[in-house]
Amino acid sequence: MKTTVDVVAERFRLTYSCESIDPDFGDLFGDTVVVWHNYESEMSVPGRELADVMIRMVSAASEVVRGHRDTVWAMQVSPDGFTLAATLEGELPDGTPVRIPRCLLVEVRDGLIVRINEFGDHSQREPYDRVLKAAGRFRS
Repeated sequence: MKTTVDVVAERFRLTYSCESIDPDFGDLFGDTVVVWHNYESEMSVPGRELADVMIRMVSAASEVVRGHRDTVWAMQVSPDGFTLAATLEGELPDGTPVRIPRCLLVEVRDGLIVRINEFGDHSQREPYDRVLKAAGRFRS
């Protein structure tokens, strides 16, 4: 079933912000999704695998970050995708405050997510990633 970009964007936002994990999140993704972070190489990932990784990552964030908040403060939808600006905030287990703003540009084709470009400051993310890796929760 094909969905509109508006519906895809809203379902993605709800899961990405940990507001409400969509049990059918994997249905939003194409067979293969190209993922790029401004601090990593581009990669192609099977869509359902990416959906599973994203759910594990957002769930891990709410478990390892005290006072976890992942606020989506802007989202714009266009006929071929959406942009989303969000900030993860809270405190790491050692008391270190964490604040990670980022912007995603998401391409949707035929009602399915086919590409995600994420822009963020890697140095703001590193302490958080170390905690996730130590807990065995980093993209695993």
